Amino acid sequence: MKLSICAIGLNEAEHIEFWYKNHKDFADEMIYIDTGSYDGTQEIAKKLPIKYYEAKWLHSFADAKNFALRACTGDWILQLNPDLWIHPDNFQKIKDQMTDDIVAIAMPSKSSRDFAVYEASQEVLNDIPPEKIMQLTNCCLFRNYPDIYYRHRVHENANESIIENYGRDKIKIIKQVRNHHTSDKVYNNKEKVRYFWFLEDYGAIERKFWEHAQILRKNCYDNEL
Repeated sequence: MKLSICAIGLNEAEHIEFWYKNHKDFADEMIYIDTGSYDGTQEIAKKLPIKYYEAKWLHSFADAKNFALRACTGDWILQLNPDLWIHPDNFQKIKDQMTDDIVAIAMPSKSSRDFAVYEASQEVLNDIPPEKIMQLTNCCLFRNYPDIYYRHRVHENANESIIENYGRDKIKIIKQVRNHHTSDKVYNNKEKVRYFWFLEDYGAIERKFWEHAQILRKNCYDNEL
């Protein structure tokens, strides 16, 4: 069983080398898609023994992540951006959950402002029902199937395509944690928040357009002489 770890990123100079070194023994291949960094990320990434690509940013997190999925050759794919990391103590525990009877795994994430914090924090999750964890996280680990892909420009997820094609019972919820590093500069960035709002509006308008387009198309065919 071959595991691919893939990531998309912008200005990840602070994280990219740690991301590789921490997970290189977990994955059979690592793929990084850069979407236009200007902080030195590209220069660092090109020196690492990973598959490195550059992609034009199309104002869609789903499009960028789907670009990354297409570059993966593993039997399983773990989508894990450079500011996320998994404690090495959990590597084998996670692999043990990748059984033949499931298609995807949902893993919660824990945010930390301190990049030195390196813990699984399992005790925090022990009292949380599996259904609640599923509400809090996306399926980030799944089989490399062509009908599993991301949707939505922002707040993107692969859950919808997985459930639609394989059903909810093919998803396993585990309590091993993806640690998420963020800083006050990034976390409280008002421009970033406004950009997410823009993408939400963009996506809503886009969905409404296609709904009307389908109605018009149907009406045209229904009214043919």
